[in-house]
Amino acid sequence: MDAKKSRNPHCQWCSAINCNNNRNSRPDLSFHRFPKDPELCRRWVINSRRADLDRKSAEALSKGNVLCSEHFESHLLRRVNSKNFLCRNSVPTIFHIPNPLPQLTPSRSAPKIRISQTFSPDITLPQSSDPPAEPEPSNIELINSHENQVKTLKRKLNSEKCRNFRLTKKLKTSKTTRDNTSESKQATAEKEQVEKLLGKYLTEEACKFVLTQIRVAHMKSTSRKWSSADKSLALSLYHTSKKAYYLLQKIFHLPSPKTLTNSMRNLQIAPGFSTPFLNLFKIKINAMTPNEKICALLLDEISIKPFLTYNPQQDLVEGFEDFGHFGRTNTASNSALVFMVRGLLSKWKQPLAYVLSKGPVKTNTLLSLIKETLQKLVELGLQPKIIICDQGSNNRALFKRLGISIDKPFFDFDSIRVYGMFDPPHLIKSIRNNLYSNGFRVGDAKVCWSYISRLYEIDSKSPIRLCPKLTQRHIVLKNFSKLSVNLAVHILSHSVAAGIATMVNLSALPPEAMATAHFAEKFDQLFNCFNSKAFHSKQVMGHAISVNSEHLRFLNETQEWLNTVRANNQSGSIPCLEGWKLSISCLKMLWDDVRENHGFRYLLTDRLNQDCLENLFSVIRGKGGHRFNPSPQEFRAA
Repeated sequence: MDAKKSRNPHCQWCSAINCNNNRNSRPDLSFHRFPKDPELCRRWVINSRRADLDRKSAEALSKGNVLCSEHFESHLLRRVNSKNFLCRNSVPTIFHIPNPLPQLTPSRSAPKIRISQTFSPDITLPQSSDPPAEPEPSNIELINSHENQVKTLKRKLNSEKCRNFRLTKKLKTSKTTRDNTSESKQATAEKEQVEKLLGKYLTEEACKFVLTQIRVAHMKSTSRKWSSADKSLALSLYHTSKKAYYLLQKIFHLPSPKTLTNSMRNLQIAPGFSTPFLNLFKIKINAMTPNEKICALLLDEISIKPFLTYNPQQDLVEGFEDFGHFGRTNTASNSALVFMVRGLLSKWKQPLAYVLSKGPVKTNTLLSLIKETLQKLVELGLQPKIIICDQGSNNRALFKRLGISIDKPFFDFDSIRVYGMFDPPHLIKSIRNNLYSNGFRVGDAKVCWSYISRLYEIDSKSPIRLCPKLTQRHIVLKNFSKLSVNLAVHILSHSVAAGIATMVNLSALPPEAMATAHFAEKFDQLFNCFNSKAFHSKQVMGHAISVNSEHLRFLNETQEWLNTVRANNQSGSIPCLEGWKLSISCLKMLWDDVRENHGFRYLLTDRLNQDCLENLFSVIRGKGGHRFNPSPQEFRAA
């Protein structure tokens, strides 16, 4: 590459040899990407005389290399709306090299007829040193008449050529039309015979499927047109089993997964519930078994940037508070409440709807939205069993309005018992934050953060560590560290409990530190109990709840132990402790319900949290370069 091109790699330079044109220095030129066709791209590379380009593929050249319009002949460029476009299969031929390539067309037009060539044989020019005399008027008239005759003959010749071309094309079209008409009549008759034959042995849906296979059998994959009925059937098969769908694609002609995805993208997304989306979601639900329809309703809020934009598709300004059919306000929103549903037995999840609000949604509005969401789920054929949310003030007030308590962690909706639980990751994070700020008391024993801090000071100096995961971020909590569930789990873990117990045995910590060790061990097992991902696990209480497991005994013991725990310097109980008591009571009743009424042999408790909803928020933030607060328009588009 030339030295000038290497100075500014961010500017797009012409890739031709001995050419230093770029978009900044020559805005009057147009720059054209290398073609994606391998054969045509190779001709461009050969003509460009750049050996380094020969090592790149056509796709890479098309993405990163261009040629300016100076290397193309003028007849290969078409100007549309003040922009130059290349004709199809154009090849560059103009280059600044010693032996240039021959051009595709002559660079100059043929010379006009000279006057001396049209003189008659009788006319002779004077042979003298004097300037030549002007031709006589009779000769000029003769020249003009000859030129006019030539032009007239050329026009007639071109006219006859065009007439011949039109007649030839018309003849071919008439033959093709006659052949197509006869073939169409024959195909229609054969189709009617096939339909009658299939109707005797197949159902109506199977008959339509076979006729579709016949219709698209001789079409290219890019030319096939699928009806809405074809796409609906394909969506049902695709959601039933992706592996089975890919296998069927090898046997039958089916829409590609990208076609199905594009059909879903045509849905208009807006705050509230979308009827077309729910209709498509119902197709997936109809392919589920009864136990696969048992689901959990998740709700959580994400902060958004207060920003107003005009939406031309819906002809409204978005960014105000919008609660779907519950109405809009004139207040700019800074929060989005999202509803998601996920399966308890099978591993599926689906966002349902969202609303925009300023701050947390008010309890009355939230109660109406919950009831509407549950009603929509029942109409779709799902069986909502549990509601999971964090411990925001509006969510605690919602549970109180629904009558959910520690003794009665459920409410009845349309003859369905729906349980209520707080998100375990949020609860474990709140326990860690309260331990860091105030500490706890278990009976008369103190649970202090200072013992954990002292453990880290001693352990960090040892070459072989007892708690290798502990870092300075775990001990000195800043604003974002307090929001990390991962750091909280590392603090309230078995390794920290074992490390404190070891330091007590070595007299590096006082015996009173054992209360902190027992506290960390208890919450480590409790969190494992609410985070089981498999039927078997090496962690204590980390396996799925089943009939023969010890989870119920442990939960009963832990619930009694939590009654002895209270916060330092506080007379009453704190919300996170009450949340754990409620969640334990909910989990015990939920397990009894799904085991007795639905035949569950085990229950994976990692499906009783908001992790999938938090992952959705991460995807939304990552769509625009990991923006922390997307605007309402960016949130909808993500």
